[in-house]
Amino acid sequence: MLNTVGYYAEFIKLCETGNLFEAADELYLSESCLLKHMHLLDEDIGHELFSKCSKQVELTEYGALYLSFAYNMKSICKDFDAKLTELEIKNSSIVKLAIARTMNCDHIVNMLSDHFQDRYPKYSISPGEFSRTVTLPQAFHMGYELVFAVDSTQASDDYCLFPWSSDRLVAILPLSHPLSHHKSVNLSELSNDKFILFPEGSFLYKYSLELCRNAGFEPQVDFTIHGTNNLAELVSAGIGVSLTTASDIMAIKQHRVAMVEITPTPPVYLNLYYQKDPPLSKPAAVFLDYAIEIHDTHSNDIPYHGPEGEVGNVYFE
Repeated sequence: MLNTVGYYAEFIKLCETGNLFEAADELYLSESCLLKHMHLLDEDIGHELFSKCSKQVELTEYGALYLSFAYNMKSICKDFDAKLTELEIKNSSIVKLAIARTMNCDHIVNMLSDHFQDRYPKYSISPGEFSRTVTLPQAFHMGYELVFAVDSTQASDDYCLFPWSSDRLVAILPLSHPLSHHKSVNLSELSNDKFILFPEGSFLYKYSLELCRNAGFEPQVDFTIHGTNNLAELVSAGIGVSLTTASDIMAIKQHRVAMVEITPTPPVYLNLYYQKDPPLSKPAAVFLDYAIEIHDTHSNDIPYHGPEGEVGNVYFE
């Protein structure tokens, strides 16, 4: 049966659809090719698997028996593929690292990458900057082992994490806004304003909505937009107000807007996440240890505008 072992998945699909044309279409095969494979299975087993195999198909007793084992083979192959991927990752020399588009994360990773590869030249880093709407499960599903991402907490029930840095949300207001010269605002004071937020589904979008609702109102979101510069341009034009991290100050300062503290302060944390299972590959584990070492010994050199930096009355004209 070695010559036809790969046809079990086609056999299962044909049984599940009960229709030759539909199964062939889903398998991206011609009907004649699929029929040929089924006839080869018949010859290998020594019995006909289908009593009828034209437009509609019907299993024989032998076909029903083979189907039960075919499902087992499918499960075994799935487990094998997972273990194979796990072993390939373990033996790889590449660190697969995903990067959030916020809190100067790209600068942090560039700094870490340069020094890491100087110390460990046999390893290479494959960083990927993902969209604000990509979730942690999606990032790990894409094959990344380590993920820099933001959250409102430094704890996780689902993942292991190293708390990298902290920041907070601030209000971005047009200079013409009556609160633009205030040192701080309560979000409830912005309840009548139109909001411009980052894309729906992103952490900052969901967090902004949560904070507004906790302040007693449902925000009127007029625009969602990618990119801090684009967001600041719309605020500068008086189209609405926004919330973003204080560490975005460098991207915002070129626009005619005011950055005002929010009371009470909404914290934002940049965490380095990794999965509890499977274990990290050797390159990823080495990088994680190295990153923690750098963080603990050179935290003052890490480019980031954190909560200890006071925004106060910051106007960008």
